[in-house]
Amino acid sequence: MSGTYCHFGAGYPLNSLFGSKLMLYERTSGQMKQNGFNLIFKASRQFLLNMMGKAEGDPLVFKGVALDEETALKNLEGNALKMGLRDISAFRIALAVILDDEKTMIQMLERLKSYPLQDLSITRNIFRQSYAGMACLIVGTNTEHAEYLRLAKSIVKMFKAMNKAGMVSTVALSVCLKALEKPSIDMYNEAIESCALAGLKQFEALMCERCGTMILEQGNEKGSFDYFSRAFFLYNDIGMIAKTNQLVTKHKFLADVSLKRPGTASVCSSSRAGWDATASSFGV
Repeated sequence: MSGTYCHFGAGYPLNSLFGSKLMLYERTSGQMKQNGFNLIFKASRQFLLNMMGKAEGDPLVFKGVALDEETALKNLEGNALKMGLRDISAFRIALAVILDDEKTMIQMLERLKSYPLQDLSITRNIFRQSYAGMACLIVGTNTEHAEYLRLAKSIVKMFKAMNKAGMVSTVALSVCLKALEKPSIDMYNEAIESCALAGLKQFEALMCERCGTMILEQGNEKGSFDYFSRAFFLYNDIGMIAKTNQLVTKHKFLADVSLKRPGTASVCSSSRAGWDATASSFGV
């Protein structure tokens, strides 16, 4: 299970091979009557399919070949239902942040706000709290939901404690949260480089995209080009086809077949060494 959250959190490739492994884990946990783990692996596979652009409908919703959220939750009760709702909501808030859907962010934050910050699984906790913290700062500054800003501060405090314990990934994630709290080109650049050095490829892409959006909103279309194109290639390297499709729809220049990869190899986290380092940074 920890390896699954590490895979998603670090931005390792999303492909059919990984999907086959998840199916194997899903089948084995089902045979062993481990319903909680079985649900996590089903949710993991549906998250994978949605991000790969293979959702049967809305990619923000879990209703597909791997998992139908409504049906799955109806079959649970008590603590199993509580934990199942937490795990599904963690994946869906990640989808909401990646696909930039504030309505779904708010829905998932409402589900998750009653759960304690701490979790027995370090990798699951970092995955859930990183996206929850980002969602809090995105919607908390754009709506009347001030309570989300308080939750974000609690998550930052928790990450700082992990930083002191030597958790590399939370150092970079703390910088990302700071960039979202007080956005500027300098802060986003720091977050981008921190994620690249930590091997957190999809968070690197997220920060590139958010910076590009900020620059574009300031009226500097040309200045946003490098950030959007770098985000596009990072998402594409991971296999997040649902996201690259969304970016091309929003920013037509990304569909240009003559587009060249930006010359940022010095800080790009696509190297094998960076990937190998990331597993340990996520507690695996």
